[in-house]
Amino acid sequence: MRGPLYAAAAPLAQRTRSLHRAKTTGADATATITILAAATNPLPNRVADIGCGRGTTTVALARQYPSAAIVAVDQSPALLAVVADRLRAQNHEALLVSADFTGFEGSLPTSTWPSRRSASTTPPTPSRPSPRSPVTSST
Repeated sequence: MRGPLYAAAAPLAQRTRSLHRAKTTGADATATITILAAATNPLPNRVADIGCGRGTTTVALARQYPSAAIVAVDQSPALLAVVADRLRAQNHEALLVSADFTGFEGSLPTSTWPSRRSASTTPPTPSRPSPRSPVTSST
């Protein structure tokens, strides 16, 4: 991982503490994530939501960063289909990547990320990707 959040231990520790506090106090974790994202980088070109689940944070980040290319990563093609529907309903788009991030070796192909306007919300074909070879949907 690269970027300001991962450049030093302090920002990552702050993120972890903030998310833990949100989860244990019942605060809105999505709001916590979007606030931390804005503080870390107010105008990113790209945003990746790793372990996006149903896409609540993905949609919030797409709203917050309308000109950024959004990438949603989750192991479940079924959940990515939900993310695609939710983004489409909000007139947002994202590149959807089905991958087991716990065993992910390598990097997301940032040089080939589509622009925000041309990104796809078509979910990948349901499959069980290998942790070493993620399935990427870009159609």
